[in-house]
Amino acid sequence: MPDLSLALQTNPVLFGLIALIIAVVSYFIYRVTVPPIPGALKATLIFLRTAGLIAILMIFFEPVLTVVTRTETPPRVAILIDNSRSMQLIDGAGDRAETVDRLLKQDVFSSLDRQNKLTALRFADESDILTTFSPDSFQLDGPATNIDAAMKQLREIRDRENIQIGVLISDGNYNVGPRPVYEAERLGMPLYTIGVGDSLEQRDVLISRVIANEIAYLDTEAPVDVRVRSSGFGGERVAVTLSDENDMIDEKMITLDEGTAEYELSFAFRPEEEGTKRYTVNVEELPGEITYENNQQSFYVRVIDRKVQVFILAGAPKQDVVFLRRTLDSDEAVEVTLSVQDVDGSFFGEEPTERRLREADVIILVGFPTNESTSGFVNTVRSVIEEENKPVLFMESIRSDAQRIDAVLPVVVERRRLDESRTFAGVPEEKAAHSLFRFGEERADIAWNALPPIYRTMNQYGVRPGSQKLMTHWLQNTPLDDPFLVIRSVGGRKSAAMLGYGIWRWRMMGRGNVDGVEVYDNLMLNLVQWLTTDEDEDRVRITASKEQYHTCESIEFIGQVYDEQFRPLPNAEVRVTARSEEYTTETILSPRGHGRYEGRLNPLPEGDYEYEGIAQFEGVDAGKDDGRFFVGELNLEYRDTRMNVQVMRQLASVTGGSFVSPEKPEILEEILREIDTYDSRIETASVDYQIWNLPAALAVLILFFSIEWFLRKRNGML
Repeated sequence: MPDLSLALQTNPVLFGLIALIIAVVSYFIYRVTVPPIPGALKATLIFLRTAGLIAILMIFFEPVLTVVTRTETPPRVAILIDNSRSMQLIDGAGDRAETVDRLLKQDVFSSLDRQNKLTALRFADESDILTTFSPDSFQLDGPATNIDAAMKQLREIRDRENIQIGVLISDGNYNVGPRPVYEAERLGMPLYTIGVGDSLEQRDVLISRVIANEIAYLDTEAPVDVRVRSSGFGGERVAVTLSDENDMIDEKMITLDEGTAEYELSFAFRPEEEGTKRYTVNVEELPGEITYENNQQSFYVRVIDRKVQVFILAGAPKQDVVFLRRTLDSDEAVEVTLSVQDVDGSFFGEEPTERRLREADVIILVGFPTNESTSGFVNTVRSVIEEENKPVLFMESIRSDAQRIDAVLPVVVERRRLDESRTFAGVPEEKAAHSLFRFGEERADIAWNALPPIYRTMNQYGVRPGSQKLMTHWLQNTPLDDPFLVIRSVGGRKSAAMLGYGIWRWRMMGRGNVDGVEVYDNLMLNLVQWLTTDEDEDRVRITASKEQYHTCESIEFIGQVYDEQFRPLPNAEVRVTARSEEYTTETILSPRGHGRYEGRLNPLPEGDYEYEGIAQFEGVDAGKDDGRFFVGELNLEYRDTRMNVQVMRQLASVTGGSFVSPEKPEILEEILREIDTYDSRIETASVDYQIWNLPAALAVLILFFSIEWFLRKRNGML
């Protein structure tokens, strides 16, 4: 029942006095009437006149009605249940699913639920709150375990739900998200953990890790590193195989050691077709394993036809030429042709004919052209680059004359000087994330000033419009504005310039190893790869967010649509259809502005899928794109099958709770019964109503005077 109170903006005694006067005056007005009226009618008229005048009076005294409500939230217990697939395992401690079911059917939980003192959270790769608690609400089929997500959600609802105690039922094997102990420390409430499963290593043989490049090249060997883990066996010989979608590629035998052991294996495959290909690593199944779900692991590789033909045209036989060729020859996907100019302008090595220049995928000019280079041949090189849109890399030397060919370079020589100086090179912070500086899977944070110094001419170079200055010269520890590495990609033509020489020193001195990274080799190979990668000029580009999904995961698509001038095309209709051998479905991508589109498909059955996206604008086809993805069972839940007792104990310890064995639930019952000792949370809310300012107050005032007038008129009163 809400509490009501009325307050006036002025002295209530004055208000009462005036109200009394109004009542007395109203009485005297109707004490004697013409014609006379019955007493009941007279009393009614006195009331209406008094109420109407008091209503007018209230407008001047501005009364405020305050309504106060109080909400009581009893102390609650939150129960967090691991709903992932690993909770279905049967190990030395028994059937985990039966253990969970037995725990949830305890009287203490049903009693708390009846008293509205129980909040249930279900978590796997994500966490959600159940509207009703029932042991049958848990299918134990989640693809991963994210205990941290459950801790975060519990912390978010703690105050709102007045949760005082938490109970976690899990095997503790988190495989998604950060370590949950850090989030548990912020709960500010005791968490009691019930560890389900056997903490001893189970009898199992599994693929624990597969490392392979996402891109491989046609007819080029690609390595695959595999880690196998075994436990509970000893002396058995098992086969580990690498297969593609049709046949087995390679097989290796390992002998299992007793106890727990890991085995590192190396495979290789040589793709014979372009496209996205699926490969699978499998370890032989043994009787008595806790699960066979982790005996294989698949991965995808995009195979491209890239046997890059590199033509190196050198102005003189310098060390930069030798080291560059050595680096490029180390990549099986690169074939190098080298022509070196002699002092008389002739060449030794391969003859640099126009046909060979046109056949090359990229031309690298190392100190070329020079003063000795004939005008006819320089014009031929420039014409080939311009006519074929040939990618070109120019590397400066003391004798090079870039002015003779700067029309095809990302820089222009503004002033030529033949003197030289020692210099360092560095990468501005805002350019450090460029793909050229990604040496491996991650961006390489290189201490560039730790590399040996190189040399530069004192030429002044300007940067052409559309070019990017990725590296600059440094003087000791001070960056200069003078460009060292400049790239340009305009109109389908790519070019790059390295305005320094003696760069071979980066590889020779200290072997180019800075912070564990081979800087020279990686940078030069990345440059060649960037120069020879075609710009995607498809007007419609639709990609799946990844190439492998699990059966409980939505498939997300990202699209881009452009017009004939490659301007973003908004409000197109983009329809994506996905097909497997047994299933077909489709979705329409929603526009997100600036020619971008997004959409998703609901989780799909296991299988290989091909998708095609078609874009239409005002009924006309704008283009299409296609691709491929795979839906399969994700075996994260089976990479470690032991109950992680350490994590479960830590979660309890840092929160002031305790670790409870599922075989002794009576301990937990005693703890949970203490919930009645916690106080309910009382929330008070008040709402003020300015009666004098309410439309209803004016309506009541008018009603009083209207009824009074009606009664007087009906009885013929003056």
